[in-house]
Amino acid sequence: MTITYDELKSFLESIGGLKCPKWRLDDSGEEFDTITDPYFFEIESGWYGLVKNMINEMIELGWDREIHQVKQKYATLRFYTGPASDALYKVIIMYQRLSAETCEVCGEPGEIRDSGWSVTLCDKHFEQRSV
Repeated sequence: MTITYDELKSFLESIGGLKCPKWRLDDSGEEFDTITDPYFFEIESGWYGLVKNMINEMIELGWDREIHQVKQKYATLRFYTGPASDALYKVIIMYQRLSAETCEVCGEPGEIRDSGWSVTLCDKHFEQRSV
């Protein structure tokens, strides 16, 4: 499922956002920042649908929505949370594996490509980056 930046933003707002621990307490005294902007995620839009589905599954399992980082590393999705149950880690691992088969740019089927930097791309986007 491919979704846009605005659709992911609306989804995050609809669930009350994700909680990211503040590295320093500011004057508000709050321990967490509320993340409702996909800009926080260090990924391209082709994986937005994976992230949305993963978040939904994790919330259904009782996840407290604490997030530390979301990024692409070694061509797969990395989703770092606070302490979590085995069931939550299984969901994270499943979506990490799915990301290895999903183009980071468009969300279509892709594969891991290594051209100095490992990425997961469909044929079309791999060819565009190779030019």
